[in-house]
Amino acid sequence: MPTINLNIPAGAFNTAYIPYINTTGRYEIFYGGAGSGKSRFAAQKNIIKACRRKRKILVTRKVGRTLRDSVFAEVREVLTTWGLVDYCNINKTDMTTELPNGSVFLFRGLDDVEKVKSISGVTDIWGEEASELSQSDFTQLDLRLRGVEDPQIILTFNPVLATHWLKKHFFDQDHGATILKTTHKDNRYLDQGYRDLLESLKEQDFYHYQVYALGEWGTLGELILTNYVIEEYDLNPENYKNVNSGLDFGFMEPSALLQVGERDGELYILEELYRTKLTNQELIDAVEDTRAKEYPVIADSAEPDRIKEFQQRGFKITGAKKGKGYKKYAIDTLRRKRIHVHPSFINFKNEIEAWQYKKTKDGVVLEEPCEYNDHLMDALIYGTQHLREGPRKAKAGKFPGYR
Repeated sequence: MPTINLNIPAGAFNTAYIPYINTTGRYEIFYGGAGSGKSRFAAQKNIIKACRRKRKILVTRKVGRTLRDSVFAEVREVLTTWGLVDYCNINKTDMTTELPNGSVFLFRGLDDVEKVKSISGVTDIWGEEASELSQSDFTQLDLRLRGVEDPQIILTFNPVLATHWLKKHFFDQDHGATILKTTHKDNRYLDQGYRDLLESLKEQDFYHYQVYALGEWGTLGELILTNYVIEEYDLNPENYKNVNSGLDFGFMEPSALLQVGERDGELYILEELYRTKLTNQELIDAVEDTRAKEYPVIADSAEPDRIKEFQQRGFKITGAKKGKGYKKYAIDTLRRKRIHVHPSFINFKNEIEAWQYKKTKDGVVLEEPCEYNDHLMDALIYGTQHLREGPRKAKAGKFPGYR
């Protein structure tokens, strides 16, 4: 059976994960706080297995388009670090990675479950952000592993809610799973700035500190928006009024674009872009691949240089108007509108479901949103600025989305 000789750099693994490099068993769960290195280790472990003997590894998330900038990039980065990438056949279009010994990584979203069902001969599955999956999604994955030697499913996630099926299935019942909890303190490669951000949540909100810093199962507090519905609907902006995009800039934290339209006085999310580590030129290229360029964009006014570069590329973009208490006013306005969320916009769904007010150590709820994992919420506020400015007059054709 063909094998690959690995030259793994010294110190490639965080200490907490070393005992799990060679563990077997059908189910392995690596969960805990943000920045804990669990996704990196899942990529490392699967690559090691794939090098030892021929494997067919299915890597999945709930929505397929989120794979490219997360696990697909993670696997490639490990292959690069270990000096293997030049010997692999990487197909960016199909999102497949084949190793020299015939092992293959397939990256597929569960939003097209029929394509997943058609894949045969899978030996291993890695479910990234498993908290996005329903129990029926997991059942479909579990059924893919039959009649193979040493099958294994690895799940990686943040423990977002104590009522989640994952807790009931694997933690409250014994299904023989190997389970490891880690936090940012277990990741020696994490930058200090991000550690400080996670620890600062202690002063802002118990839920976010509980989940993302401590890696514990979360209990939601005072949610900001509950007037939303998740459902299928038409995503063509031409069929909506007042189409705008909000844009929140980031780099290590995600850059987030959200396109919003109106119909019958209700808001519809029409486009989502959510990506990290993009230069401004890369971000402009990514936004040009959406329909946002055809409509007005309102961006974070704290980044005027970045806005100017967008304008130079032909975008109808302006800075958001911020004043004292503008977020409170925006939230009050948004609460008066029913918000429709398409199930494919998984990042927006995750944010709006957990967007809540800060809470003091004494349990006092403050009228200020927790400033963590809220990039698309900021984009929503920017993209609905017109709701707080009253009727707008625009020349026909100047702003195609305004009518």
